[in-house]
Amino acid sequence: MTTPFLTRAALALAFATSPWAQAATTLQELYQKAEQTSERVQSAQLSIERQDYASQELKSKDAARINLKAETDATRSRLGEAEWKSRAEPSLGVELRYPLYDGGANSAVLAGSEALKAAASHDTSQEKLNLKLAVTRAFYEVLAAEADLKNLEASRSIYQKRIATLEERQRIGRSRTSEVQAASTQLQLLLAQIQQARTTKDLASYRLAWYTGLKQPFDLRDELAMDRLQEAPKPLSAATSPAAAAAAARAKAAEQQIEKIRANTRPRIDAIAAYTYTRPNELNSQKLSAGLGLTWTLYEAGETHAAIAGAGLDKEKALLSEREQLHQSELDLRTVQENWRQGLDQLKSLEQAYTSSSKALRTQQQDFDNGLITNLEIMQALDTQLQVKRTLDQTVFRLKQAYTETQLRSS
Repeated sequence: MTTPFLTRAALALAFATSPWAQAATTLQELYQKAEQTSERVQSAQLSIERQDYASQELKSKDAARINLKAETDATRSRLGEAEWKSRAEPSLGVELRYPLYDGGANSAVLAGSEALKAAASHDTSQEKLNLKLAVTRAFYEVLAAEADLKNLEASRSIYQKRIATLEERQRIGRSRTSEVQAASTQLQLLLAQIQQARTTKDLASYRLAWYTGLKQPFDLRDELAMDRLQEAPKPLSAATSPAAAAAAARAKAAEQQIEKIRANTRPRIDAIAAYTYTRPNELNSQKLSAGLGLTWTLYEAGETHAAIAGAGLDKEKALLSEREQLHQSELDLRTVQENWRQGLDQLKSLEQAYTSSSKALRTQQQDFDNGLITNLEIMQALDTQLQVKRTLDQTVFRLKQAYTETQLRSS
C-alpha cells in the first residue's frame, strides 16, 4: 500500500501551462501525436500500400491478355524489264492469350509478395513500438526531472533559511564560522545539482518535442496510478516481437523466391486465339486461329542453379535475422521485467528509509535546539533526507516507465 506522500509525489507533477493545449497532455495523446509526425512510421505504412499494389499486379498476371497488332507491309517490285509495281498489305490482328500452366511460378511470386506485405506490416508495428518506447522514456524523464527540481528547490529554501539562522547565531556567539561556511558550501553544491536537473529536463523536453512535433513548454499529466504498479505485468514472449515476425516473413518470401525460380524451369502452356485481317490491294483476307502455345527453356547455362543458390543465401540471412531478433527481444523483455521487480523492492525500502530519515531529522533538530549536537550534524541529516527523497521519486518514475514498457511490448 502506497503512502500519501508517494501518491502526491507521483500525481502532482506538471510543468507550466502549455500554449497549445487547455488541459494537460497525457502519454496516450503524445503517442498519437508522435505517430502522426514520425517519418519512419509513415514510410513503413507506405511500404504496406506498395505491397498491396504489387499483389494486385501479380494477381492480374493469371488473367487473359488481349493484344492488338496493326502493321503495313509495303513492297515495290518488277518482273524482267517490266515497269516497277508498288504493293501495300495493311493488316490488323487481335490475339487473346490465357495462361493455363506456368509451373507454379506466379503462385510462388504471389505467396512471396503476401509474405513481404506481412513483413511490412510487422515493420510498421515495430516502428510504432520503438517510437512509443522513446516517447515513454522522454515523458517520464521530464516528470522525474521536474520532481527532482521541486525537491532541490525546496531544499535550497531550507538551506538559505538555515544559513540566515546560523549567521544570526554567529553574531551572538552561539555558532562557529566553520558552521556557516559548511552550510554555504552545501548550498553551492545544491545549486549545481539544480542546474544539472534543469539540463536533464531541458534535454528530455527537447526529445519529446522532436518526437511529437509539439512546442515547449509541456503541461504533462501522468495517469498511471501508483496502485497499478503492484500488478504483475502481462505475460510476455519473445515470439511476439514484431521485428522477429518481420524477419520470419522475409524468410518465407525468400523460400517462395526459390520456388519461383524452380517453376521457371518447367514448361509454360497458354491457350491462344487470334484473328487477322489483311487487305492486299483490292482483296480481303481474314484468318481465325486457336490453339495451345508451349514455352520451355531447355538450356540456360547454369542461370537457374546460380539463382537458387543466391536465393538460398537470402533465406539463410532472413532466418539468422529472425533468431537475432528473438534473442534481442528476449533480452529486452528480461531487462524490463527485472527493472519492474527491482523497482518494487527498492520502493518499499526507500519508503521506509524516507520515514526513518524524517524522524531522525526531527530528533536531531530537537537535539540541536538543546545544544546537544552541532549544525554540521543537522546539515548531514538534511542532506540524507534530500538524497533519500530524490532517490525515492526517481525510483517511482523508473518503475512507472518499466511498467509502461511491459504493457507496450505485450500489446
